Amino acid sequence: MALAASYRHMSGFTPTRPDHDTATLYDLVISALGDAVEAIDRDEIEGRCRAVYRATDAITTLYLRLDVKQFGELTDDLADLYGHILGCLVGINFYNDPRIAQDAIELLHSLKEKRSAAIGMVSACVPANAPTHVIDGTRPTQNT
Repeated sequence: MALAASYRHMSGFTPTRPDHDTATLYDLVISALGDAVEAIDRDEIEGRCRAVYRATDAITTLYLRLDVKQFGELTDDLADLYGHILGCLVGINFYNDPRIAQDAIELLHSLKEKRSAAIGMVSACVPANAPTHVIDGTRPTQNT
């Protein structure tokens, strides 16, 4: 219950299904980073900062959803990757460099593709009535 409330506080995002929610959050980060690149090209500092804030919000939500206790090394690696992306977001604002955002976008596209392929493979092996967090590696959510 408290975790679901923290998701809503973090980004106005209410989780429904972890595998779908994660993909949606990846899309939000990618979109926000695209907006940051466009703002940099137009020399709009405020727009860049707003876009980076939205991306930070979504990455932080992804990070908070990781269930390290249950899924161990997999989530450790994702936590490291999300930390790296958060560092990139700081760099975008500090250096006003669209290449940092574009590199992060490429990384997220790659991660999203690999994640989708892995979920497809795992889904084929998991019974249809298994909870979705078994497939996705996130904490189960409770809608309040």
